[in-house]
Amino acid sequence: MFERLKGVIEEIGADNVVVGTDSFSYIVNISLRTLQDIPSPGERVELFLHPVFRDSGIDLYGFDRKDDRDIFRDLLSVSKIGPK
Repeated sequence: MFERLKGVIEEIGADNVVVGTDSFSYIVNISLRTLQDIPSPGERVELFLHPVFRDSGIDLYGFDRKDDRDIFRDLLSVSKIGPK
C-alpha cells in the first residue's frame, strides 16, 4: 500500500517533516536518527514508509533506511509498544 515517498522537503519539525510531491504534501513522522540525516528544506528526499491506520486518519512513519523501517515493524509486533 505505502512503500516509499519521494519528494522535496518543505518543512522540518521536531519529530516530523512535510514532503511535497507534484500533487500533495505529506506530514511524515520520523525518528531522531532519520531527523539527523534528513536533507535541508528544498532538497529531494526518499523515505521508506509505514502507515498506521486510526479512526482519526492515517499516520505515516518514515525512515531513510529500509532496515530502520523493518526494525520499527518488528518493535510494533511486541505487546504494548506503539508507533510513538
